[in-house]
This record gives sequence, structure tokens and C-alpha cells, in this order.
Amino acid sequence: MSDVRKAAEAIYRGEGLALPDLDPAQVAALRQVAEGAFSTRELAWSLYDFEQFVDELVTASAPSHAAFGFSGHGLVSQAVHFYCVDERMAFLMQMRWGAAAGDPEADRKHYHGLLGTARILKQLAEEAARAGKFPPAQRLVVAQSTFHGSRWGWVRAGEQPQWHWSRDMAVIDAAAELHRIANNPVPA
Repeated sequence: MSDVRKAAEAIYRGEGLALPDLDPAQVAALRQVAEGAFSTRELAWSLYDFEQFVDELVTASAPSHAAFGFSGHGLVSQAVHFYCVDERMAFLMQMRWGAAAGDPEADRKHYHGLLGTARILKQLAEEAARAGKFPPAQRLVVAQSTFHGSRWGWVRAGEQPQWHWSRDMAVIDAAAELHRIANNPVPA
């Protein structure tokens, strides 16, 4: 196990949180990019800059990568982050964490629930692709943020997506969309 992964695990263990799932290639590429922040690539912004991650997916063909950790400022703007992008799907999460007015136990359950749903989304995307039902040249983006709202949409680099906004259910709505795609017959 790499020293970087050990450092990340120690920080997350101290918060009572599980590390996000990473595949072996991501673990091998992992580096510490700031205090409490880890990524498989260099970042031109901090983890707290949620909309930069969203914009990158819309304006360019963002490379596959993973980034996670803690970032923020002030007493109420601290967050735990997880950004995972591959050729079919992008899961972007920014969740208030460690803020003065927070409820650590409820927040911890919410965090773990989101990680579990991200795992399911990835599986559903892979199943739809294997069945030849995943929309070509598109990426499903789920953007879940305490500070910027919750939305999902199909993104083609260079085109503005049609966002489906949700109070806090974008991740569930996106899973339902993938389930629908996977279970509908392919038109003849």
C-alpha cells in the first residue's frame, strides 16, 4: 500500500469516514495535492471549487481521474469531496463536513449513502455499456453539492447539458435513468 493512500486512510479514519472506492490504476496514480486533498492528477484549483470540476466536463473532454479529500474555509464552508470521472460517468460530490452547525452522525450516514449510490451508478453504467445501450459520445454527470445544489445530466464535451435539478436526489434520479436505459429494448 502506498504512503499516500496510508495518509489518506489515516485522515478519513480520524473523521470516521470510509475512503471513496478507487480502482488499482487510480491508487497507483494517487498523490497528495494539498493538506487533506488527494488526486490522481494535478489540479489547477482546489477541491472546494466544485463548479470548476463541473465546467471542465462541459467545456472540455475531461480526462479520467479521481480526487477526494477535505477543503473549505470559514466555520460553515468546510466540505468533504469526491470527484470520480471516467469515459462514461462523472460523480461529483461536495458535502458540508465538520461545520459548526453540522450533525456529524447524520452527515456521516449521508456521506456513506452517497458513496454506496456512486458504486451502484458505476455498475449500472457498465451494464448499460455492455448491453450496447449507453448513449454514444456522452457522459452521465451527477453533481451533488451542499453549496451548489444537486443535478444530473447527459454531457457531450463542448455542449451545454440539459440539467435535471433535484433538491438532494440527483444521484437517485440518475440511477433511475440508467436503470431505465438498461431495461428498455434497443430500437430495431
